[in-house]
Amino acid sequence: MAHKLYNLPVLSRAALSALRNRTMLAALVWRDAESDFGGTSGHTVTIRRPPTFVAKDFNRATGIQPQDINEFGIPVVLDKFKDVSVVLGSEEILLDLRDFQSQVVTPAIQAIADAMETALVATLDTLPDALTWDAADPLKTITTARMKLNRLGAPMAGRSLVLSPEAAKLILDTDTIRRADANSSGGQALREAYITRLSGFDIYESTSVPEDATHKTAAYAFHREAVSLVSRAPAPPAGGTESSSQSFEGFAIRATRGYSIEKKTDIASWDTLYGAQLLDHRTAEGGKPVRLGLRIGAAAGPQPLRAKK
Repeated sequence: MAHKLYNLPVLSRAALSALRNRTMLAALVWRDAESDFGGTSGHTVTIRRPPTFVAKDFNRATGIQPQDINEFGIPVVLDKFKDVSVVLGSEEILLDLRDFQSQVVTPAIQAIADAMETALVATLDTLPDALTWDAADPLKTITTARMKLNRLGAPMAGRSLVLSPEAAKLILDTDTIRRADANSSGGQALREAYITRLSGFDIYESTSVPEDATHKTAAYAFHREAVSLVSRAPAPPAGGTESSSQSFEGFAIRATRGYSIEKKTDIASWDTLYGAQLLDHRTAEGGKPVRLGLRIGAAAGPQPLRAKK
């Protein structure tokens, strides 16, 4: 049966599925999404950090020691407003839902997914520059990164190490690490980028990680709560245009169907607002910022690689 383009909730859900399956870094950070957001590009939303408490010794003579709930918000600017709109010819309108998703929705959403990955890399690139690769023994660099995250107080669960292709080659050339298949959970991009788990890190490779004379960045070691990706679906447009906003698993997107009277063509449009921000884990306002992640820079100058025995 031909795909009914007026079923916009189906289109928005298909877009969310495509976006989830085409992103890798977005699956490794803390996410917050809402549909039907009333703001616009440049709008600031505030996400709340949970309060921090101290387990105190109980003394029956003095009684309990009540603690205040001290929360403070982290502002995140939704500075990215990404849109992909496509002209629908008669061939696309007659496609069934499965073909429409593979031939139209997925390629369109890939552009939004790429933009999200780029924004996350730019945010991760502002993490403290703490290490450089030991080219002779790259596994030592990983264990040092583990130690530093432990000292920062990062939880053991939810740690990732994202490598540039050059850094991935560095560790894959050792005998200790061999590429392993990811499990069936997560999206397609996440599975295909997975290398292995080592020293408490899930290790991934990403071509988005820069490797040039400016950045000298080869990897990011971080906990999920080091970075926030906040996504909001724009509110339905005025003027009676059909649209549907959906959110799922930290992604939010709006699907809209329109008609160009000038060109006499149908148009399908998908858009989203989002912003990426380093999260601050200091225990009180006014304290020194605490980031649960670090950058690993490329080793200075060419060094011979030596496989571990």
